[in-house]
Amino acid sequence: MTKQGKTERAGWDAAVRPTPRAVYRALFENADLAFYVIAVLPDGSFRIEDANAAAAPFQLRPDEKVVGCAPAECLIPDIAACLEENLRHCVEIGKVYSYDRTMDLPQGQTSWTTTLTPILNRERRVGHIVGITRDITLERRLLSAVGQRTSMMDGIDATAPGLIYLFDVKGRCSRYVGGTNTLGYDNDELIRMGSRIVSDHIHPADLPNIGRHLEILAQLRDGEVATIEYRMLHKDGHYVDCLSRDTVFSRSPTGEVELILGIKIDISEQKEMEQEVRLLSEQLVTSRSDERKRIAQDLHDSTGQHLVAAELALLRVQAANAKGTSATMDEALTDVLSEIKEAEREIRVISFLLHPPSIEAQGLAGATRSLAMGFGNRANIDVQAEIDPDVDDLPEPLAISLFRICQEALTNVHRHARASEVRVSLQARPDQVTLTVVDDGIGFDEARSSLAGGYGVGLVGMRARVETLGGAFEIDSEGGARVVATVPLDGANRLGPTPRPA
Repeated sequence: MTKQGKTERAGWDAAVRPTPRAVYRALFENADLAFYVIAVLPDGSFRIEDANAAAAPFQLRPDEKVVGCAPAECLIPDIAACLEENLRHCVEIGKVYSYDRTMDLPQGQTSWTTTLTPILNRERRVGHIVGITRDITLERRLLSAVGQRTSMMDGIDATAPGLIYLFDVKGRCSRYVGGTNTLGYDNDELIRMGSRIVSDHIHPADLPNIGRHLEILAQLRDGEVATIEYRMLHKDGHYVDCLSRDTVFSRSPTGEVELILGIKIDISEQKEMEQEVRLLSEQLVTSRSDERKRIAQDLHDSTGQHLVAAELALLRVQAANAKGTSATMDEALTDVLSEIKEAEREIRVISFLLHPPSIEAQGLAGATRSLAMGFGNRANIDVQAEIDPDVDDLPEPLAISLFRICQEALTNVHRHARASEVRVSLQARPDQVTLTVVDDGIGFDEARSSLAGGYGVGLVGMRARVETLGGAFEIDSEGGARVVATVPLDGANRLGPTPRPA
């Protein structure tokens, strides 16, 4: 290296190397470490020269001045005695000395670890001692809880279906206890995560639900179990679908929930199976829709044409026998014509319901309105449609399901209700979408209809669709029929632009 290079390197080292003052300030301002400097007097006694705010829990009165005081004058007696004993030992050995202690303090049983570093004066004797104390109460409590149940956990490890953990409600950190760990982290890594295990390793979209779950955990009764599904980051970078079941493990002396015992189960395979079932269900719906289109086309092109031909033939018979036919024959022919016209109307209604307007072409709002009004025109029923245009922003799978539910409800009205008026309402709100179909018909007995295989078959199908979407399905069959399907707008059902064909 050239002389200039050495000079630049030395300048760089001086720039980045922290000064003793900077190190001192960093330690002094660390809220997690009690940092203090103690002078060793010639007579062997000790005086506190400096201490940061984190040392306050060890003082007789947190707000009192400790600088210039002996430990016995300003610290809790048991702590002062312990500290002075270890200060003397540090002076004797003349090197760094560490120790752990657990004591009953005013704020409860507390554990800490302390490191004492001797500083030599010009006479090469210990003139000062720098102390750093860290609270390890949580770690000790978790270790103690685990240790008390080591034999039990040995057996659970071999049989547990998931990861068993203890969760500190206030500290918001976990400790792996046993069971099957499918996340890739070892116990030390989980401990080092501390409270960051929630903020850094839970999927961002699941954090609001996790926050609500933590509030529930703090209020759990003994023996009560709280469950939650969420996604957690695996060590290799992908997210794992998890199900946690949590219950109270221990409480503080004041009765507050302190530790939660939980089991975390990997449900990724279950989620994949559910997705496959949903895809199969969608394929089944598509197949049924295609079959309805075929039936509707056949009814229109074949059966409908036959009925028209029959109607024309009967008209010819009626015309040919107009002069010599008896009144009875005329009345019979009139009845036949009336039945044929009714059959034509029936076919038009069923054909329309089986193959209604397209969502892709009109959007959900337009298609639902066309379905309702077209049904009314063909069935000679007064129909009112109240459709929120915002439903066009629903995701396509939800839009199709709502449309099919409306289609099935109108089909049941046509087949069973004997109604003269129908109201169709489809309203979107920030948190849910609601479909309502109300008629003024004769109503029905849901239980008897289900057993008879009539009206209830359509109801079963509608209810299944709504429950698959995580919604609620309600029926009121007194004084007409009122069908209400409500679906929450969260997760896959969240409002957003619906893809339209180019």
